[in-house]
Amino acid sequence: MSVMDKRQVKTKHKLADAILSLAATKSVSEITVSEIAQLAEINRSTFYQHATSAADLLQSTLRAELDAIRNQYLVFIDGSAEKAVANVTAAVLDHVERNAEIYRRGLGNESAVGSLHAVLVNHFSESIQILYSQQTLLESVPTNFNQQLAEEMSANYVAYGTVGAYVSWLNSPEPRQKAEFLKIFDALTPAWWPRTSGQ
Repeated sequence: MSVMDKRQVKTKHKLADAILSLAATKSVSEITVSEIAQLAEINRSTFYQHATSAADLLQSTLRAELDAIRNQYLVFIDGSAEKAVANVTAAVLDHVERNAEIYRRGLGNESAVGSLHAVLVNHFSESIQILYSQQTLLESVPTNFNQQLAEEMSANYVAYGTVGAYVSWLNSPEPRQKAEFLKIFDALTPAWWPRTSGQ
């Protein structure tokens, strides 16, 4: 890796740390580029090489974390799909819990421009499409339907429902029990969806 590449990676990490720190304390719509640049110890022009706004930076930072989780557990499944889905579901739940204040604001009714709803929905929908491409969820779609449309509909059905479940989870009183969430999630998801609670 060249010196320039190392510098870019270091800057990206500093920007990620800065936006996560700031977004944990206030709405992303209230965060200025100047605040981020100051905390990341960079100038404004450098910021704009990486993002167009605070909301853009937050979304891309969270997407990068979610993509890393998916790559670790789901892209190359080692073993059963059920185990992979259980692992990725638990890991994403940990990610959401670590960033609880950010997601609580970003998934709330007043989130507006800083909404994280699409970030999570797209992540889950893309993950489900990966499972379809690996032929691990084919039994969920009867063959007498338009296969592509049915797969897209089922992916969005589970994705939107999962985000709704996370909203309820974040709004529940602490301490939140991950095992309880997974058991309820299993009870609510379709029978063809792999179990996530290990039961």
